[in-house]
Parts: sequence; C-alpha cells; structure tokens
Amino acid sequence: MRCRLAVVSLCCMIPVGRAAPPADTHRAAIGAEVLRAAERELARLASLAEQEKGPEHPPPSTQLAFMLLDGLAAQSVREREPTGELRKMGVELSKGEAVQLFIVAGDARIVRVAGRPVQDKAGYWHRRQAILLRRQGDRWVERGTGSIAIDGVPQPE
Repeated sequence: MRCRLAVVSLCCMIPVGRAAPPADTHRAAIGAEVLRAAERELARLASLAEQEKGPEHPPPSTQLAFMLLDGLAAQSVREREPTGELRKMGVELSKGEAVQLFIVAGDARIVRVAGRPVQDKAGYWHRRQAILLRRQGDRWVERGTGSIAIDGVPQPE
C-alpha cells in the first residue's frame, strides 16, 4: 500500500502544463521565402495600381494588395497592446481610427488601420488599410500597402 501512495504522490508533483509564451515572442509566423514573395507581389500590384484608370476606388490592384496583407495578418500573431511599438515604428494615427498590429516575423509587421477618411474624385468615404513594415537597422520601412473601401464609394455596375 505504501508503494501505491508514493507513486501517486510523485505523479501529482509532475507539472501538467507550461505557461503560455507572451504574445510578442517575435517568432517567425510567416516563412522568409513567403514573405519575400509577398513583397515582390506587393511591388507588382503597386506598379499596376498606378496604371489603372476607371471608376473603382481604390483601384482593384490596391484592393488585392489589401487582401494579400490581410491574409498574411491572419496567419500572424496579433499584438495585444500595440501602442508602444507603433510609436517606435513611426505610425501616426488620426482620431477615430482603429488599429491592429500583427507580428509577421522578427523583422516584419503588418499594421491594419480602419476608419481612415478619404476625400477624392469618387467622393467622401472611409477606407481600411494594411501596411507591411520591415525593420532595417533601427528603422521600420514600409514595403507594401493595400486598401479597401468600407463605405460610401460608388462601385461600377
């Protein structure tokens, strides 16, 4: 009987689980090759957006760039309290904008901003924007951006 009690007491002393790592572990959520391919595609889409003419705002390639960045963000780690890191990255927000920060890799972040007002030839509307930032030395550099209309923009039929 003593043996059984000793075994039970030893089993109870073994830790069952470990504490979850902090949200900002800077682990690579997206592989380096996938990130490089995304940057190339964002550059191509930005070039295409400059050539696109038509009634749709933002242009289709800009919308596609947003969807690409939004997909990368969905596979990344969301920073719970982004205010301090956003300041370090030089991201300035206007009143009424909602922001989310995603850790894509140790040197890559996606900032998603909603509610940014736009006044252009299409009229007054709000946009949702996603921005890919990469660390170069002690600075953060924008490597691609995309946006979609949230409301108020007439769409072609």
